[in-house]
Amino acid sequence: MAQHEGHASLAGQIQASRPHTGAKSSLSNLTPNSLYILLTVESLDERDKFHWAIYLHLDESIGGDKYHIRNLGGHWITDHSRTRSIAKTNFLVGLVCIASVSQKDVEQIESIITAEEGVLNQTPGLTCRMYCLRACERLAKGAMIAYTSLSSLEREILDFGNLHNADAEQNLHPRPIMVSRMVVPDRASSQSQAAGK
Repeated sequence: MAQHEGHASLAGQIQASRPHTGAKSSLSNLTPNSLYILLTVESLDERDKFHWAIYLHLDESIGGDKYHIRNLGGHWITDHSRTRSIAKTNFLVGLVCIASVSQKDVEQIESIITAEEGVLNQTPGLTCRMYCLRACERLAKGAMIAYTSLSSLEREILDFGNLHNADAEQNLHPRPIMVSRMVVPDRASSQSQAAGK
């Protein structure tokens, strides 16, 4: 299977987009200045049931920033953090790369992802999945990412999760990394060039 090369352009990776079940899910296998959707096990009894987070990988030495929300006593709270051990996340299903961004974009991403956090508990039907998908919509409006359709991206990520959920429940490592097929290659290519890659 194609390997997820740390310094290859996202556009090149998209052309060979497959679940990288043979690749190690370590920081060295993640692309610097790239956005990932991270899934962890939430249920083995239901398909499409995962905990969702957005992970912005900066580089191997720093690690990156994880953005997600948790339900505590019927209320949603944010649980964001800088981490160098994303690949060691308990019950990690895998990571799906959705964008490669320029350094300039990296500096704006946090404010876009967290833009609605003041009204988290005023959003009807909010879930961790909805939180991530709504953030993707805002990132797309800001021209940080581009995809064929949000529903197709969501379905692709869910299918990836369903495929690898059972192994994740046993906490087997390494975990798979996939580059989304729903990312628009031309946009990804322009982002990579802007980043000087």
